[in-house]
Amino acid sequence: MTGTTLGAFDYVPRAVLEHAGFRRHDASDVTHVIDTLLSDSSVTLDRHRLARQAREALYARHCLIAGERDIEDWVRRAIHLVELQDRRHLSHR
Repeated sequence: MTGTTLGAFDYVPRAVLEHAGFRRHDASDVTHVIDTLLSDSSVTLDRHRLARQAREALYARHCLIAGERDIEDWVRRAIHLVELQDRRHLSHR
């Protein structure tokens, strides 16, 4: 895998990815991704950049990349948590 688009292939078969050590994400992976997004949110709240960070976090943990709906949900959850944290911080002033 060169990091470029696959060209003629629409996807890489799951058996190939599992043979290369990739696996489906679990709850601890999702927690890690959201924690990563929360730490990255100090730099940006751009949904596209956070979605890319989520994919990179999954890849770093050797997880198969989740579907767009899951990633969008995680990004929304992280942004919501940041907004709650900001509100709490402002209300204590």
